[in-house]
Amino acid sequence: MVDVSKMPIATQSAWGEPWTETEDEFLRRTYRRYTARSIGAVLGRTPRAVQCRAEVLSLDGDRSSWSEEDDATLAELFPAMSSKQVAQRMNRSVYSINRRVHDLRLRGDDRFPYKRTPRTPAGRQAS
Repeated sequence: MVDVSKMPIATQSAWGEPWTETEDEFLRRTYRRYTARSIGAVLGRTPRAVQCRAEVLSLDGDRSSWSEEDDATLAELFPAMSSKQVAQRMNRSVYSINRRVHDLRLRGDDRFPYKRTPRTPAGRQAS
C-alpha cells in the first residue's frame, strides 16, 4: 500500500491542468485510505479537486466502507489505544473510528462494551 505521509509534497500546483493517468492511478490506490487534503498535497491539487476527480472515477462510494478485516483490526486496537492512535494506525479519521465503534455497539457487538463507572449522588459515599 502507498504511504502518502512519506511521499514528497508537490512543489508546483497542477491547478487548471488536466488529470494524468498516473494521477488517476494514484488516486485509485489511495482515495479509500487517505484524506483528500493529504492526497492533494502530494499531487499539487486542492482537496476539492481530489474529491471531484474521485466522483468522476466513481471512487466516492468506496471511501467510507468498512470490511470485516477492518472491524477485526479495530476490535484488536481500540481497547489498548486511544481513538487518535487507532485512527493513525488505520489511516482513518478520529471521527470515522469513533463512529464505527458507536455503530458496532448499537449492533450489539460484544467486542466493544460500554465502559460504565458507578456514579453516586453528590455528598454520598459509595458502599
